[in-house]
Amino acid sequence: MLEFPTMREVEKAFVPVCLQRIERQEVQRKDGAKEVIHYDLGREKSVQIAHKDGRTEIVDVHYNRNGEQRARETIIRDPNGRAVSRTVVVKQTFVIRNTTIVNNTTVVRNYYPGRFGFVYRPVVVAPPVQERVVVREYYPVYVPPQPVYVPPPPTYYAPVYYAPAYSHTRVIVRERGWVPPGHARKWHRDYHDRD
Repeated sequence: MLEFPTMREVEKAFVPVCLQRIERQEVQRKDGAKEVIHYDLGREKSVQIAHKDGRTEIVDVHYNRNGEQRARETIIRDPNGRAVSRTVVVKQTFVIRNTTIVNNTTVVRNYYPGRFGFVYRPVVVAPPVQERVVVREYYPVYVPPQPVYVPPPPTYYAPVYYAPAYSHTRVIVRERGWVPPGHARKWHRDYHDRD
């Protein structure tokens, strides 16, 4: 049966070997690890490294608009396939730290597996421990103390029984609106007492 060449084979036949680009390369290391390198436009795109003990490393390379390597991200997985760590190496050309401008720096960020992905834990350098010196300050302004209100203690008064002042006089309430004698004005008293 007659087999026709694929389009890729036809392209390779007409393209000189010096202009052909490698897309995938497998390398066997001396330590027994297998390294597979993927290329994109002739430059390294990703690297997969499989170790003898089952660990795998996946390296992704990112480039800036000038074609220079900008970042390299490495994810290490254990033999079960669970991510153990992630390291990002970023080559920055311009960094501002407080008031200092730093050119061409490499920043390494280590990420650790968290509950919902990777967690960045920056390395914090603690300042050196210094002896603590206690300085007492003198304030020459006098502030008088605030007065405190103390309520007086409760006083007990014995009940007093007074004898009725008008025990001989009887008051009889006749009707509503009646006013006791001597209480209202004369004309008002006369109006109610005209029986």
